Amino acid sequence: MSDGTNFILGQANSAESSTKLVRDGDDTDSVSLFVQNEGDGLLAVSFLGTAIEGQNPGINGAGVIGTSRTGPGACGGSSTGPGVCGRSSTGPGVRGTTEQSATNLQDGIGVHGVGRNSAIGVLGVTSGADPTTGRGGVGVQGIAVDGLGFAGFFTGSVVIDFGGLQVTGSATVEQTLFAGAVEAPSKMFLIDHPLDPANKYLIHSVVESPDMKNVYDGLVTLDSNGEAIVELPEFFESLNKDVRYQVTPIGAPEPNLYIAEEVSNNRFKIGGGAAGTKISWQVTGIRKDQWAQAYRNPVEREKPPEERGLYLHPELYGAGEERAIGRRQHRRRWTQEHTQQMNELKRWLEADGKEGQSFMQRMLEQK
Repeated sequence: MSDGTNFILGQANSAESSTKLVRDGDDTDSVSLFVQNEGDGLLAVSFLGTAIEGQNPGINGAGVIGTSRTGPGACGGSSTGPGVCGRSSTGPGVRGTTEQSATNLQDGIGVHGVGRNSAIGVLGVTSGADPTTGRGGVGVQGIAVDGLGFAGFFTGSVVIDFGGLQVTGSATVEQTLFAGAVEAPSKMFLIDHPLDPANKYLIHSVVESPDMKNVYDGLVTLDSNGEAIVELPEFFESLNKDVRYQVTPIGAPEPNLYIAEEVSNNRFKIGGGAAGTKISWQVTGIRKDQWAQAYRNPVEREKPPEERGLYLHPELYGAGEERAIGRRQHRRRWTQEHTQQMNELKRWLEADGKEGQSFMQRMLEQK
């Protein structure tokens, strides 16, 4: 059906108004415009407005569906604005589904965002709070429905700016974690057990101190005068203050052993022992670099007003989960909601898979 000046598909047009293609009927699978080609199915270009806009006023179906056997189902590009823009008041603004078994990073991708030359591949933004619950939104959310995959997977650097990273479960870092500060009730490292690496883990706690403390140690043998010079890293005095010493003779007591000279020029001197005695030494220092001076770790701090009367781990103090602080409180409040969302998501994935297979079958039959 033409609206206004005729608009002829297949050739250049100067129509001042749009052309609408309408298919009447109650068939829920009806399609207003179907384009099939060996190359691009449909290519639309707009220099000022919107190249393609799909609307679906019903309760089912999609505004625009793009399906491809190998390439992207839908591809949007822009030199300045968003390549693809999706808005929704209830369901997903943009939905990507894949059933292909991924053999590399380019296969089996539901939504693929690429940012080149300092651009952003995928941007998720949330602002404000629900006036009823007071809860904020989520800019980007990833869900591993069956627990076999990853809710989020990153290759390369990951930056968390301004706000903080809060983990209610466990966090695994394969190589290196860069963070301004890490707060946790305990810090540990976990490796394959050296005596049984295939079946056990070895877990050690990180040494803790109220100070930003550095530890240096080693072994040295006293010379013919019963003395030894211990060389420290060349940055030692630039990094450390409030130096402390420990020296322990090995093999025999040395009651007269002492620190003959304190640290100077990144070295110190041990004296008072017998020639040839092996000495175990340890030196500690408190960081005094610019960052440490600007952001000295507080040993104690008051809880803010909104956290008074609450606990990080209320169960350890005989309190209920309603007394939990921060994300644990949100987690308790969201548990039932998330369970429902997960069940709905599973049903949606199953239905979407059947719908996608049916749509692809119809396309192949029409070819």
